Amino acid sequence: MKKILLLVGISLLITDLAYGQTQIFIEDFEDATVEYTTSVPEFTDGSGDYFQRTTSPSHTFSNIQGSGIFEGMDLDGEGATLPLTMTINDINISNYTNLEFRVFLAEGDDGANQDWDASDFVHFDYDINNTGTFTNLLHIESSGGTNTEPAISPSYDGNGNGTAITNVFTQFTQTIAGTGSTLDIKITLSLNSGDEDIAFDNIEIYGTSSDATPTKLAITSVNGGFSPSTNTNFEVVVQLQDIDDNPINATEDINVTLSLDSGNGSLGGTTIGTISNGDNSVTISGVTYDTAESGVSITATNTGGSLDAGTSSEFIALEAADRLVLVSVPSEGTTEVILSQFTVEARRSDSSVDLNYIKPITISIATGLGV
Repeated sequence: MKKILLLVGISLLITDLAYGQTQIFIEDFEDATVEYTTSVPEFTDGSGDYFQRTTSPSHTFSNIQGSGIFEGMDLDGEGATLPLTMTINDINISNYTNLEFRVFLAEGDDGANQDWDASDFVHFDYDINNTGTFTNLLHIESSGGTNTEPAISPSYDGNGNGTAITNVFTQFTQTIAGTGSTLDIKITLSLNSGDEDIAFDNIEIYGTSSDATPTKLAITSVNGGFSPSTNTNFEVVVQLQDIDDNPINATEDINVTLSLDSGNGSLGGTTIGTISNGDNSVTISGVTYDTAESGVSITATNTGGSLDAGTSSEFIALEAADRLVLVSVPSEGTTEVILSQFTVEARRSDSSVDLNYIKPITISIATGLGV
């Protein structure tokens, strides 16, 4: 297995170098930006039936990319009719060729016992230019009859006789034939019993730009899509793009400066960054804003260059927390015994929780004679 993974890694490296591939799209299940729709609302019963995006996986996995994944098990256990689908619509692939699909896959492999049956499957398919007809892309099937391990079906014939899916998140790639203006990805899932599960992460589309001329900068993310708090560090992602809004890899270092476009406060902290040669974006960390208000926007300018500036969508800057509140502290305890778990929340004056608060916290005794 190690040799197989090594060869896959080498193949990807050669492909990227040979075609100069650029990441066109990613759904990483990490932030507030949701790029997909589902045929039924996401759900979980807190136990063995779920179809959800989560940062607390129901199985033990390794090699998770970040903290968020999407997982599903016993998909009809809460009354849904199989199969279920997840769809990503209208990915802009204009001026791109050599399209490639990438995804990390895993399942709750318990070692000795396998759980997929012959009727179980997860299919990734694609449609170019909204024809309404989807083409096979990457199919996962059971590798036998009852209680077998899931595996890739290279021939799309319903038999999982390719690489097995395990509890180690592993990246799989597949070439997308053809090109056009838009690309849809549809994931169809049918898992109808307990312990029959799948998990996936980092759904990506790569391609080679046929018009690789950068013309502008664009701010694609402010604080991961969440409202930042005043005087608290947040991140701004600036991307290099062509005239059609496609990301373009830089052929030299591109210097970027952030400035305030709209708002009554002051932008501070770290406001400069560099899109390095070979990359198409830079994450500028440590940006701050000092006024709680709506209608704030930021502009990214090419320092000393001629690229068009890009301005973010307007966002809300929230008041920072001004107090710490202890929640669910036990009313009594026993000497020399650790107290039950409780929570410390950073709250604003309106009692809302400041999710951007990252300062260290020290717990000490306020009253009493003990230590």
